[in-house]
Amino acid sequence: LILALLVWLFIVIPVHEILHLVPYVGLKLNDKCVVTISKGAVSALYDGKTKRKTFLISLILPVLILSLVITPFLFFLSSLFRIFFFFLMILNVFGSYTDVYMVFYSIFNINKTDIMFGRYIYSS
Repeated sequence: LILALLVWLFIVIPVHEILHLVPYVGLKLNDKCVVTISKGAVSALYDGKTKRKTFLISLILPVLILSLVITPFLFFLSSLFRIFFFFLMILNVFGSYTDVYMVFYSIFNINKTDIMFGRYIYSS
């Protein structure tokens, strides 16, 4: 379980944060993509204009991709490795709860025609 926690902290979290940026720029990170590492937190920010649909995809993409990667290991490995990947899956889901919350919050509070820039929303 400690190994799963270390893998989650040093591999899964940074990959999760980078996956937030993929809908904005594809696989080519640019100068508008910012990944910050501070005391106790890793965050990904996109410093550019985006639409609500792209924003929603960027929120949910990491939990979906990482769950799709981890799930096959739960079914095809032996019991000890299965526990390892089950614990990784739990950490992935609980670590993404704010992203899932923000998806539902954004669906109900951001209009489809709004353009977002950083933390600001421009309503047309």
